[in-house]
Amino acid sequence: MAFSLAFTAFGAVLANETDEVDELQAEVQELRDMIAALLGDDATEGEEGDEGDYDEVVGVVGVPANFTFTENLSQGSRGEAVKYLQMVLNADPTTQVATTGVGSPGQETEYFGALTHAAVIEFQNKYASEVLAPVGLTAGTGYVGSQTRAKLNAMLDDGVVVDPSDPDVPTDELAEILEMLIALSERVEELAERLEKVEDPTLVGDEGDLSVERRNDIRYVELSARQTKDVAMFRVEADDSDVTIERFDVYVDEDMRDFKRDIDNVALYVGGEKVHEMAVSAATVDRDDEYLRFGGLSILVEKDGYVDVVIQVTAADRDEFRENAYNIGPAGSDAIRGRDTAGFNVYADTDDEYREFELTDDPAGELTASDYNSPEEGVVRIEEDERTEVDLLQFEMTAEDADMELEVIDIKLSTDHGTLEEVALDLLLYEVGDDTPVDVQSVTATGSTETIRFDVDMDMDENTSKVFRVVADVYAMEDMEDDGVPQGVWLQADLAFARAYDHTQGEDIELESGDEFDGEKQYLYTVVPELSNISTSVTERDDGVGNVDRFDGTITFDMKALGDDIVFDWQDIRLATTTITGETVTLSNVFVEIDGDEIDNESVTVDENDTVSVVLEGRVHVQGTGTLDESVRLIVDQFQWRLEESGDVVGEYTGIGDILDDLRTRRVTLDKKRN
Repeated sequence: MAFSLAFTAFGAVLANETDEVDELQAEVQELRDMIAALLGDDATEGEEGDEGDYDEVVGVVGVPANFTFTENLSQGSRGEAVKYLQMVLNADPTTQVATTGVGSPGQETEYFGALTHAAVIEFQNKYASEVLAPVGLTAGTGYVGSQTRAKLNAMLDDGVVVDPSDPDVPTDELAEILEMLIALSERVEELAERLEKVEDPTLVGDEGDLSVERRNDIRYVELSARQTKDVAMFRVEADDSDVTIERFDVYVDEDMRDFKRDIDNVALYVGGEKVHEMAVSAATVDRDDEYLRFGGLSILVEKDGYVDVVIQVTAADRDEFRENAYNIGPAGSDAIRGRDTAGFNVYADTDDEYREFELTDDPAGELTASDYNSPEEGVVRIEEDERTEVDLLQFEMTAEDADMELEVIDIKLSTDHGTLEEVALDLLLYEVGDDTPVDVQSVTATGSTETIRFDVDMDMDENTSKVFRVVADVYAMEDMEDDGVPQGVWLQADLAFARAYDHTQGEDIELESGDEFDGEKQYLYTVVPELSNISTSVTERDDGVGNVDRFDGTITFDMKALGDDIVFDWQDIRLATTTITGETVTLSNVFVEIDGDEIDNESVTVDENDTVSVVLEGRVHVQGTGTLDESVRLIVDQFQWRLEESGDVVGEYTGIGDILDDLRTRRVTLDKKRN
């Protein structure tokens, strides 16, 4: 009855929707062959309903007629290919995934678990001469590779042969064929409904168009043996209607025989997601083919919108390629087929859209490094009698032109204290974004420098990078003091060396000479004045005839005392001017004020954790005779601090990083002409 229904609906639409009808007709013929095999040879030419003896039972419920296994599968894999694999396995009682429950016939899933793994092993052992022997195996592995896929595809082409000695098989197989016929009937009815909409204008959706253009986002790609790269991008636009892309043909403008030897795999990506892939081999591509057909797609292109389709290829494992370049793309006039909301097939006008990519001999990899937002030279406050992690260096390592295993990184650590082991306990290497160190090494040097080697052992894909940071675990002990007075020391980390294993060439490579770089010094203090909200201003003064002969400069900032009370004597914060060659300028009316208290041959104390405002003022003017036409600025040329109990200087900002660069006014041109 189902067979009769299918052909009744099929006859109503034979004159329309040619492509889809062709596909349905092929499926109907496949079912004819299955029934003929099931009922016996006499049924092949007989009338519908003829009975016959059976020699074998064939058929797989639910697997599309045009489906082939094109990707390797293993435990943990997901997707429709896994579900179809389970259906094929379940068609034979000796290789069933399960007899009841999840994975059993009718309850197949898209997850490759332990049950599927065991069933694949049974399948491989059953067909060992075809699946295992050609690759030198004697027992099933559960991995669906090229040989197993070839057997599965052959069984889909010819029908899955099941042992007829099982008395339950004929009934089961007839039921499966019945389900397939019902499903086919439903598809034909859907097609008939679309045609009905054409006859009734009130049911018709919008007719649309597709167009495609080659994008320059991906171009001039080179790849060598075993490499996988995106080689082309094509933008498909939909006009006047939503369009669902159902088929995408990738044409190859070279001999397909060469292409099959040079390329192992071709995949399509949309929005970073793989939508289809095809293993390029004799089992999937004929020598006379001009294109690779990616069917069964469902890529929605919204009305007046677009999607970018990326073509990705994997080069074969070859020492030499047949061709050094290939043109690839949707170049045929009907290469891209979609369906609009009116139910009509829509074809993109491709205008011979190709993109060339090149195949090259295996290039030698190169390991490079560059600075990546390393800390600038500056002051770091460390806790007294506590361990403090101090960032010293941050850099990016890149594996160029080859997959690599990064093996070791050497860091040179230096200090001015004389003995590194008295300052830093450990040196840590982190990958940025991970709170767990890649490696930790003790600092043991009794001198001022030590080269410390980190064992990394991290895989890096070709042309990818990793960002690392170097951190010192510092402990402020008595060894950092001078006669009981805390003293500042600096630490500096430099990238000295790195080594990686080049998987392409099979040899070690080292960091390219000259790529090493030095980090900035970090000055460590237990007592620190923290500066913020720095601002400067200048008021220019002239002599009444348009010549600027002096200016008043002001520098202000907030200051917080950290680690202890901090004392400033009148000479600790000193103002000066830049020097002008051949002329003299003088600085007068110098005014240093801390939270309203002027430092004038006295001292001012800032209590620990208190924040005060600091105002620095000075007047700069021309001194002497002659002509002056040069610029000058007010600057802080000394900034040091003391402890109240000892009165000794315990730290200074002079010469450290950009701190004093911020404590200066803009330049003012003094152009006074004097007689």
